[in-house]
Amino acid sequence: MSSSLMDLLSSAVRGGLEPDKLFELYIPGFTSMRKFFSAYLRIDLSKIMSIGFFCLLYMSAGRSMFGGVYDQFLGYFTSTISIPADDRVNREVLTYMSNHLAKGSSRFLAVKTGDASISSPYGSQYVYKGDADALQDALRSASDEKKKRINYFPAIGKTYFLFQGRPFIFDLMPRYGYSDNDFTPVPSGEEPILLRCLGRNPAPLKRFLQHCRAYSAKSRESMTTIFATQSERYGDSLEWREATMRPIRPLDTVDLDETVKDSILKDIRTYLLPATRLFYARRGVPYRRGFLFWGPPGTGKTSFSVALAGHFELDLYMVSLGSKNLDDDGLAKLFNTLPSKCIVLLEDIDSAGINREKLKSKKSKGVKKEEKKEEKKEVDKKSSENPISLSGLLNVIDGAASQEGRIMIMTSNTPETLDPALIRHGRIDKQIKFDYISKFDAKQLFIRMFSMHEDERMEVESQPVTIPNASAVPTEKIQDDNTAEIDDIVRKEKITRLALSFSEKIPDKKLSPAEIQGFLLDQRDDAEGAVDRVSGWIVDVFAARAREAEEEKEKAREDEDFEFRNAEDGSEKVTPPARPHSR
Repeated sequence: MSSSLMDLLSSAVRGGLEPDKLFELYIPGFTSMRKFFSAYLRIDLSKIMSIGFFCLLYMSAGRSMFGGVYDQFLGYFTSTISIPADDRVNREVLTYMSNHLAKGSSRFLAVKTGDASISSPYGSQYVYKGDADALQDALRSASDEKKKRINYFPAIGKTYFLFQGRPFIFDLMPRYGYSDNDFTPVPSGEEPILLRCLGRNPAPLKRFLQHCRAYSAKSRESMTTIFATQSERYGDSLEWREATMRPIRPLDTVDLDETVKDSILKDIRTYLLPATRLFYARRGVPYRRGFLFWGPPGTGKTSFSVALAGHFELDLYMVSLGSKNLDDDGLAKLFNTLPSKCIVLLEDIDSAGINREKLKSKKSKGVKKEEKKEEKKEVDKKSSENPISLSGLLNVIDGAASQEGRIMIMTSNTPETLDPALIRHGRIDKQIKFDYISKFDAKQLFIRMFSMHEDERMEVESQPVTIPNASAVPTEKIQDDNTAEIDDIVRKEKITRLALSFSEKIPDKKLSPAEIQGFLLDQRDDAEGAVDRVSGWIVDVFAARAREAEEEKEKAREDEDFEFRNAEDGSEKVTPPARPHSR
């Protein structure tokens, strides 16, 4: 705007044009408008337009000059810290800003309707321990889409605020060509942050970052952070992204032999001691720990891994080795960016199809070149389907450049199919079997599912009781404390008796904890009904397993016939599509 005004005035000066002729040149019909205003309104439109143009000119020039002075002021009298988009501090700062400044008097905000979800990476959606309002929002919004809370975030651009009495500038750097405080999307966590504070000493900035970190740590209390692999913002390679946050799962909710459970806990607890790291370093032993959790699907391998991460306050990093975008280089990059203390979970390592590829050598002299080519095609095909090689996986586990300090857990349904090199001692320190549930564990699972926790008891007791010809009175005002205790004891004894009856009907080591838990969830409002219906449910489960086994056999026979026909025709061998792998 200022450049066009300057051009306009300079042309007028050079040409000696009067204001009226100049305005008529750039504003068609200006002469008629001027005459109308002068005759009927007694207003000199030329004078007003001239003053207006000169005011705009001075404002534009002043803005340009102020912008330059402002930039010089920021450069000489403020301290600056830049935070990249992919750094964890970025999320910690945005968490603090979303919960404090965005709810205050900030004039530029972005909003997003959603649950008070614990899986959100931003603090305004965390359900904090003891935050009853946020918890009620989460429960209410889960059942009513219209009552979802509005979450506020700092807008793209600059936000001014005070921290410990010092002026700060929070600059959420615009991406994709957006300008400051424009109509932009809600921050996605992919925007770099520029922090400034008044003064040439960066100490206040460092204190602010420490404050944000402490606030984020407090918000994550009693939570387990789970990271997964996602595609990078630019390119096809993968990087770690915070996938979700879950409440810490108590270890007693995982049905595993207590002796085995205590052994694993003692092992990891000892491993995480600083003295253990020093012990490993002095003796030249790589500071790593590996576990193989194996057993039938649904026996709690992944659940126990998540519970371990929460118990030891470690982040959990999950890797899907079957991803088509993940190759040896990408896997090495992921492992190299792991923190010094964490748990890495490689789920269903057997289904990834990582084996040592060997071309079978034929000793007979009558081997045809076509057979060799066929074998090479098969190996190349497997390599293309599984871009991660066994050697690449072994290198990131315990290669010369592999990271130390992490705990690696592999899970497998069929450990006998794993390459021996993958699970040899030194890579896998302990192999733990997760078996089908025992009668004792089935009893404990029943008690756990139907026992009323303290918060549930308080919710029930606070429900109003409707009395005829009377107003609703809270239960706690009419129920005697002694009566409540007696009712609680009677309920526990009843649940214990039902649990014993339930466990007697469960066949020992024949059903998975996940199967029984799913059944009990369907019966969660009827403990007695669960005991009555469990026998029929068990019959249905075994019948379904028999059908699945028969279908697998039929599929195997079809695959064999398919391969045999291809061999007879001499056509190129095509492997039928694989069936989904059961977890």
